[in-house]
Order: sequence, then C-alpha cells, then structure tokens
Amino acid sequence: MAFEPFYTTDQNLFSKLNESGSWWAQATVAAYPILQNFTSIPVLAIFIRYNLQTSGLSRNQAMLAALGLPWALSIPFYTGKGFDTIATVGGLVTSSIINFAVPVAAALLSRKSKDILLSERRVIKDSL
Repeated sequence: MAFEPFYTTDQNLFSKLNESGSWWAQATVAAYPILQNFTSIPVLAIFIRYNLQTSGLSRNQAMLAALGLPWALSIPFYTGKGFDTIATVGGLVTSSIINFAVPVAAALLSRKSKDILLSERRVIKDSL
C-alpha cells in the first residue's frame, strides 16, 4: 500500500495509516507498540534475572528484583509528575557531567599523560 506524496512529506507510515480512515489500519497503529512491548519486556526481564542470579542472588530475589521492582517503580514514576521529574533531574545530571566533569577529566588525563611522556623521553635521552 503506497501513500502519495512519497518523499515530500514529514509524515511516517504510522501517521499515514492513522489518517487513512480505515479501522484496520488504525488498529495496526495501536497494536504495534503493544506487541513490540510484549516481545521485548519479558526478554529483558529474563536477562536481568539471569544476571542477578549469576551475581549471587537467589532465584526468588532475582525474580522479585527483575519483575517486581520495575512494576512497583513504574506506578509512581509514570503517574502524575513523576516521569517529568525523573526526566528533568536525569537530564540535568547527565548534561552537567558531560558538559563540566568530562572536559576537566580529559584535560587532567591529557596533562598527566604528557608529563609521563616527557619523563620517559628524559630517561631515554639520559640513557643514550
């Protein structure tokens, strides 16, 4: 099924299907994210549980941490302003680290490696 115009629009396939008026197309737009989550979330929970078990937790503890904890945390974070708060604070912390701490650390590491290289050159020069 093709929707014109092909390359002169900023819409994607989901927006085209949703605007088509067909109940079948609109149902596929609604079903896609649900089906995608059904296939990804259980797999990720299994990986998390397995990693926690190999880290030393019992099977029940790992199951609770991998399955129960995300569901318990999703209720306060996705209702009300919880998600907005997490996104704002998380963005602030991440951008602060990236914009301020990483350049300082990179400068200090480069200065340290420069000093090490200079001292190695002196040792080599003195040995000749």
